[in-house]
Amino acid sequence: MGMEKFKDIEGYEGLYRISSWGRVYNIKRDKFVSPEMTKKGYLRVDLYNSKGERKHFKIHRLVAEAFIPNENNKPQVNHLDGNKQNNSITNLEWCTNSENYEHAKLNRV
Repeated sequence: MGMEKFKDIEGYEGLYRISSWGRVYNIKRDKFVSPEMTKKGYLRVDLYNSKGERKHFKIHRLVAEAFIPNENNKPQVNHLDGNKQNNSITNLEWCTNSENYEHAKLNRV
C-alpha cells in the first residue's frame, strides 16, 4: 500500500486531514475519526466546519479529491476491487456513471 500520506480536506483546512489509506484525522482533537457505514456499504464521516455545522462525506470521495487527479472531470469514484471499505488510493479511480455500471456488472459487484 505504500507509505501513508496526509492532506488537508478542502474546505476544512486546519480541522481535518485525509490519508492516502482512507483515514480521517481530526487535528483539533488529535485523533482519527471513526467512520460509519451507509446502507449501501460505503464508509462515511461527519465533519464539522469552523461554525460547528455538520456535513456528511463518503471517505472514497475525500481520498479521490485529495490524491487522484481528475483531468477529465469524471463525476464518480470507483472501487477497483469492488470492496467499498477499501478506500486506499491504489483501489480508487475516477469514472463516469456508465464506466462504474460496466465495472460493477463485469465484476458482479
